[in-house]
Amino acid sequence: MLNLIPSVRRNFCKNDILIPLLLAVLVLSLLSLLMPPLTESAGYELIPAAVHLDSSLSGAPLPPEEIVRKVRNAGMKVAIFGDKDNNRLEYGVLPLRNIIKKTVERESVIHYGASQYLEYLNEVALKNPDMVILPGIETVPFYYWEGSVFSGLKIRNFHKNILVFGLEKASDYENLPSVAYKKPRVFSIGCFINLWPLLLAAIGVFGFLYKRRYDAGIEAVLDEKEKRPFKKSGLILTVIGLIFTVNNFPFCPPLFDQYHGDKGSAPYQNLIDYVNSKGGMTFWSSPDVDYATYKYGPVTFETSPYYHELLNTKDYTGFAVFAEGMKHTGIPGGVWDQVLIEYINGKRKKPVWAIGELDYEEGDWMGETQTVFMVRDNTKAEILSALRSGKMYAVMGNPREQKPVLEHFQIWDELKQRWVEMGETAAVKGVTRMRIKITVPPGAGDSHVLKVIREGDVIKSINIKGSFEETIETDYQKQDGMTYYRLAFNGTLISNPIFCDFRHVTGLTKPM
Repeated sequence: MLNLIPSVRRNFCKNDILIPLLLAVLVLSLLSLLMPPLTESAGYELIPAAVHLDSSLSGAPLPPEEIVRKVRNAGMKVAIFGDKDNNRLEYGVLPLRNIIKKTVERESVIHYGASQYLEYLNEVALKNPDMVILPGIETVPFYYWEGSVFSGLKIRNFHKNILVFGLEKASDYENLPSVAYKKPRVFSIGCFINLWPLLLAAIGVFGFLYKRRYDAGIEAVLDEKEKRPFKKSGLILTVIGLIFTVNNFPFCPPLFDQYHGDKGSAPYQNLIDYVNSKGGMTFWSSPDVDYATYKYGPVTFETSPYYHELLNTKDYTGFAVFAEGMKHTGIPGGVWDQVLIEYINGKRKKPVWAIGELDYEEGDWMGETQTVFMVRDNTKAEILSALRSGKMYAVMGNPREQKPVLEHFQIWDELKQRWVEMGETAAVKGVTRMRIKITVPPGAGDSHVLKVIREGDVIKSINIKGSFEETIETDYQKQDGMTYYRLAFNGTLISNPIFCDFRHVTGLTKPM
C-alpha cells in the first residue's frame, strides 16, 4: 500500500483537473456534515397546546391553577385561556330604558377586573416556568332582544363569540367594543338630540319661577297663587326633564344597542378592527355550532350557526375547528377554502388560519382537541408568533390516547432554495414538490385517509396504513397567480395552508 502512494501522486500531478475536483469533493463533504439537511424543519419543535380554557375568574368551576395542572397532566406545554370578557344582560322598558331596567351580571374578566385578571394569570405563569400560559378572552360583542315582557322575551346571538389573544394592557380589555357595556359611544347628531330633557327642564324652571305682572290697582286684590300661574306645571316639567336627563346621560348613544334588531356583521367587524388596532388577534369561536336554544328563567336564548361570518368579515386572524364539529368551515370546499381563495385572488389582505378549540371548563376530556405549534423555543413570544403566522395545526381524538403527529408538511421554494412551512409562501415554477410526514401512534389502526386539498378540491386522496412519509409532485401551475395546499387526515387533523406563488421565478434548482 505504501508503494502505491507515490504513484498516485504522480498521476494526479499530471492532470491539473483532478486536484481541484478532489478539493471540491472534500469541501462539499464537509458542508454536508455541517449543514442540516434541507428536508428537515429547520429546528422547529412541535408543541401541543390547549386553546380556550374557561376558569373560575369568569364563572367556570375550576381556578386557573387547577386548569394548568390538568393541561400539564394531559401532556401539553401551553395553556391559552379564553375567559368571558363580559357576562352581562340588560333589558330596559321604554321610555326610560336606562332607569326602569333589569340587569343580570355574572363573573367575567371585566366584572373581576382586567388588571387583576392579567396579574392573576401572570402569577400562575411564574409558578409554572416549564409552561407557557397566555391570557385570552371570549368576547360577546353583541346580542339583541326580540319579543316583549308580555309576549315573551328572546335574546339572540349571546353565544356568537370571538376569541381574542395577544392584548397586553388592561385598558385594551376594558375598552373592548361591547353592547353589554354600551361601548363604543359615538359623537353624532344623536348626542344633541339626547339633550332635549335639559331644554324641557329649563322650560319647567322658568315656568316655576315665572310671575305675571298686573296693574297696580288690580294687584292688591290678587293672591300669591294668581301671581305664579305656572308653578305646578313648571315643577312637573322640571322633574320630567331631570328624569329623562338622567336616563339619557351620557347623551352620546352607543354605536350599537340591543333594542333595534340584528345588525349583521357590523358589531363583530368593529371588534376585529379594534383588536387589530391594539396589536391583538381575533379568532371566530365555534362557527360550526348547531342551532342552540335554551331557557333561563322567563327568557329564551337562541344562537344560530354563524359560519357565514368568515366570509362576511375581514382582517380577523382565524377561526376554530373541532369544538363544535366541522360541518361547514374546514371541510374541502367549505367556507375556509372560499376565504383562502379570496386571499389568493387579491380580495383579502391576509390569509386566515385554523386553530383547534378545546373550550374547556371541567371534566375528563382535557386534551381532546389540541393546537400543535411549530416553534423554535417554547416561549410566549414564539407561541404568539406561531399563532399569528399560521405555524400550527389542529388535531382531535380520545384525550387518553396519543394523537397522530404531522411531522412535516413542506413545499420547495425555488427562490429561497429551501422547504417552506405552514403559513408561508413558496415561489414555485414547474413541478410543485410537497413533502409530507405523518406519524401514527401504535394502536391507532392501519386504515387512514390523507387528503391533499387545493383551492377546495381534493387533488389527492391517499389510503395509508400506519405512518406515512412521501414527497408528492404535481405539475399544476397558475400563470401570474397563486394557489395553496392544505392537508386533512382522517377528518381529525387539519393543517394550515402553504401558499404557492408562480410569479417571477428564475434560476430553478431541484430540492436536495
